[in-house]
Amino acid sequence: MVLQDEGSQQKQGTGMTRILILLASLLVVGNVYALPPCSTAGFFHNCFATYIYPKGSEYVGEYKDGIPHGQGSLTFDDGSEILGEWKSGKPWNVVVYDSSGKFNHNYKDGVPQ
Repeated sequence: MVLQDEGSQQKQGTGMTRILILLASLLVVGNVYALPPCSTAGFFHNCFATYIYPKGSEYVGEYKDGIPHGQGSLTFDDGSEILGEWKSGKPWNVVVYDSSGKFNHNYKDGVPQ
């Protein structure tokens, strides 16, 4: 049997309160930095959109200066997919899956691994 004095119980309560405050703060801050949807016509800048390329591939994610930049996914018509961080329109820190959903390879800082 473990006995706790009143002081240790108060410290545990204070720690739990701090954790709950931190989690609540993260939820609020996360919503503040969410990108708005891109305009349906015109230039995609600092926004979030889905774009279907002429050959059928689909990019869903963040845009900057009209190109994929930030978090996003590119799904090809055969079902293969690239998920992760894009930088200046190129895969930056991403994971590549084949059409069956199996890991194929990844990119780290823009370099295939």
